Amino acid sequence: MGEERIDLDPPLPGLATKATITFLSPTQGLLGRSKPVGRAEADRAELVVTFDGRVEERELDLAGVDAYLAEVRAFQARVAAKRAANEAERRTPEEHARVRAERRAAIRPDCPHCGAAREYRGVRHLLTAGNPGGLAYADPAHWGTGMEAVHLYVCPLCGSMAWFAVGPLEHPLGT
Repeated sequence: MGEERIDLDPPLPGLATKATITFLSPTQGLLGRSKPVGRAEADRAELVVTFDGRVEERELDLAGVDAYLAEVRAFQARVAAKRAANEAERRTPEEHARVRAERRAAIRPDCPHCGAAREYRGVRHLLTAGNPGGLAYADPAHWGTGMEAVHLYVCPLCGSMAWFAVGPLEHPLGT
C-alpha cells in the first residue's frame, strides 16, 4: 500500500510552521468518515496547515495535492537559493576590518570655511535639555537635563567645530 500521509516541514509557503496531507478513500469508513488510504486508492486529500498555532484545513483533489506539493518545492528551492546567496555574501572578520578602514579613510572632517583638516579633540559630554518645554521656566529644575557624549573635531585655523554622536558602532575617526 502507498503512503497515506505526507508531513511537510518548514520552510513552507505563507510562513506555515507545518503542513500535513492525508489521502482519503472514496468510500465512507466507520461513523461515516473517510478513512486514510494510500495515494493510489485515494480520490481526494485533506490538507492541514499550521500557522504559528492557528490551524487551517481544506480538502483537495489529487491535482490540487500535486499543485500544492509543486508550490512547496518551488518555495523551498527559492529559500535555499536565498540562503546560499546570503552565505556567499557574508563577510569575514578581515573583510569587515578592511571596510572599516576604507570608511575611516574616506571620512574627512575638513573645515567648510577654510578647508583645513579639523583636529580630533576626544569625547566630550554635553548637557542637554531633556524637556525643551521646560525651558520656558526660569528654574533649571524644570529643564529635565541629560548628558550626551559626542566626539569633537576643531579647525586649528578658524576654530569651527564639528560634533559626532557616540553610538553603538565604532566611531570612524576618533580613538
